Amino acid sequence: MAADVTVERWRDAQAAEATYWEAVRAEPLEFARVLREKVVVADWIASVLPPDAAAGSHVEIGIGPLGVGCVHFLPRGMRREIVGVEPLPLLEIARLELPPPLVAAVAACRGAGYEHVCAAGEATGLEDGRFALAACYNVLDHVRDPLGVLREKFRILRPGGLLALACDSVSILSRLRFRFAIQRRHPDDVGVRAHPFRFRAGELDALVARAGFVVLARRPARRSRTRDAVGQAERVLFLARKPDEAA
Repeated sequence: MAADVTVERWRDAQAAEATYWEAVRAEPLEFARVLREKVVVADWIASVLPPDAAAGSHVEIGIGPLGVGCVHFLPRGMRREIVGVEPLPLLEIARLELPPPLVAAVAACRGAGYEHVCAAGEATGLEDGRFALAACYNVLDHVRDPLGVLREKFRILRPGGLLALACDSVSILSRLRFRFAIQRRHPDDVGVRAHPFRFRAGELDALVARAGFVVLARRPARRSRTRDAVGQAERVLFLARKPDEAA
């Protein structure tokens, strides 16, 4: 089971993240790739949400310093406000070296109804039970305390509120290859530094359960033993529910 890492390790991961996003602000192809992934995840979330279950305020932890999240691309009727939580400072619109339509997309996401909070995902400072939906896209393997992030989401969700989680998972073989080959040969690579954790799919299942959530939908289906041992990395998506107070 994943445990938290040192403050120094997390700070190095954050420095790597800042380096990545500093490049993205001037790389339209990479920004467009990230944007497409967020739209794809939002489409999956919308397809599995129970009717009216996510009506209300939404929060996305680890939304990134551009302030553009998956929750921005959910159907408009599902939300009243969006809060983005991100430990890195928000990048100024004036510093974006992207084509005007992409800059306009960033500005639109930061428009009316959006609040940006500069905080770590483990301690957002947001109110108990405020949100109907909490999203966490491609973040859990970048944080200091993955379980702490999920428990913080549990706290700020209302009873019956929903967690939308997407995180990369790896096989036993790929994690060993990373630990004993890639990490040793390329310790200064941004992709190595930015990932304090490499999760197996079953570890993600266990984290969601330990945080108190009940899984409603999952993509893909659980790995076979062969895929878990030697398969390629894949992104796992969850829709989970915080039980009602009476449960």
